[in-house]
Amino acid sequence: MNSVIDKYKNILKEKRELIIDCRLSPQAKNSEIKEAMGDGALKVRVSSSPEKGKANLELRHLLSQKFEVPLSNVKIIKGSITKFKKVKIIK
Repeated sequence: MNSVIDKYKNILKEKRELIIDCRLSPQAKNSEIKEAMGDGALKVRVSSSPEKGKANLELRHLLSQKFEVPLSNVKIIKGSITKFKKVKIIK
């Protein structure tokens, strides 16, 4: 999984913008970026509930930490109410 994250980090560094697909699993025991799926999407688990955008906010926090960007540079551009999300990250 780290190789996929490293690949995405390199793309972000080079292009200064990255759009990734994520599959979000809310109400997990631990919050973590679990693995890359076959299509390149990241499987992400968060401990927050999906109510009132809490899980989405936690997803943004995880990605901002992993990609070392401010939270305001991580935006969910598609799928705000589904578990399949498209996320834009700006360096």
